[in-house]
Amino acid sequence: MLVTGAAGGIGRAIAEAFAREGARVLVADIDAKGAAKVAREIGKAGGHAIAARVDVADESSVEEMVARAEDELGPLFAAVNNAGIIERGVDLETDYREVMGVNLTGTWLCMKHELKVMRPRRAGAIVNLSTCRILHPLTGTNIYDASKAAIMGLTRGAARLVARDGVRINALLPGTIGTDMVRRSHGADLEIVRQLNPSLRIGTPEEVAAAALWLCRSESGFVVGHGLVIDGGALAW
Repeated sequence: MLVTGAAGGIGRAIAEAFAREGARVLVADIDAKGAAKVAREIGKAGGHAIAARVDVADESSVEEMVARAEDELGPLFAAVNNAGIIERGVDLETDYREVMGVNLTGTWLCMKHELKVMRPRRAGAIVNLSTCRILHPLTGTNIYDASKAAIMGLTRGAARLVARDGVRINALLPGTIGTDMVRRSHGADLEIVRQLNPSLRIGTPEEVAAAALWLCRSESGFVVGHGLVIDGGALAW
């Protein structure tokens, strides 16, 4: 299986979770050193992982990633498209181009090449990372939220198209999760977010990883085109 954006945060937790279950994992990230470190640590823990640098906004890079997963790990039956960025606040045009390029185009390219190898085998599971904020957008990250809403649209449309081919596509919609990206974007407000959550805490990458693992298992075989919210009840108000 493969995980993009796996050098840290949610992606790293997902790669580690699958490795603990016995999966042979390709740890993919634009941060080659970070990906290699995660792969090494998985190996030290008794798992099997290789690392690859990938720029998900570049189709040739994505195609090479999928080919390497197939060549070195065996047939690809599970993939988690987690790579994503948030706007840097440079200027509107730059932020739009960067965020949409990685989050939306990157997810589409990954699905395109993952499906090329999964559909002929009539088996596979793909999980895309969206966000629960598409159901309740916040100010300050409009482009990020728009890209993640579009990912949910891609997920549903593609899921309907390939379900008859034995491939399932679903999405995860995490709330506030304790990752470096979230800490950077929220800053001092993170404690306020924690206090306002009905569960009185923020989520962990491991909790999102457990959901990704379930969506790729046969037990979730009738779950297709679904967006699974993992937010501690934040949207339950």
